Amino acid sequence: MAFLNQFFHRLVAFTKTLPVLLCIATFTFSYGSYLFKVYKTNSFLLDHTFLKFIQLCVFHLLFFMYLWSFVQLVLTSSTKIPDRFRLSKETRDTLERVGYNPDKVDAILHPVALRLGIQTYSIDGRVRYCDVCWLVKPDRTHHCKVCKACIMKMDHHCPWINNCVSYFNYKFFMLFLFYGMFYFGFILVKPLRVHL
Repeated sequence: MAFLNQFFHRLVAFTKTLPVLLCIATFTFSYGSYLFKVYKTNSFLLDHTFLKFIQLCVFHLLFFMYLWSFVQLVLTSSTKIPDRFRLSKETRDTLERVGYNPDKVDAILHPVALRLGIQTYSIDGRVRYCDVCWLVKPDRTHHCKVCKACIMKMDHHCPWINNCVSYFNYKFFMLFLFYGMFYFGFILVKPLRVHL
């Protein structure tokens, strides 16, 4: 039974990496296709040799910046929440004894939230906490069921990067979209012949 359980978890982990591998295959295919189009068909945007060199430099710059932002987006951990938001063992034990009584739970967590400077409360005014990660949720923090962790400033869980877009990698997400727009736009531009 343990073997089947371990096999199932590895299969799920492999399945989660398939979209990331598909993205890498797309990058590789687009890079190879563009270079094949440029070198085999000699379809540079411009006929002048120096301008051809500039065109290839711009293409490679866009490609490597696009790839760099993707790698940063995938590898940047989104689960780093400061330890001061984690509940102590004594507080956890008290919460387990109280059970799911919202008034008693709020009475225990309210002083902790005041000390941490929490400004975001639930719709009924109670302290937001995660009973899976055992922490008082910092402002704009949500629990991701895929990552099985609380994520600060969680935007969404993206299967294409197998990671959450959040506080720590949001900059790389915006750069990825920005460079991707210019990279694929540069590839899709119909070659124009300009004679100098």
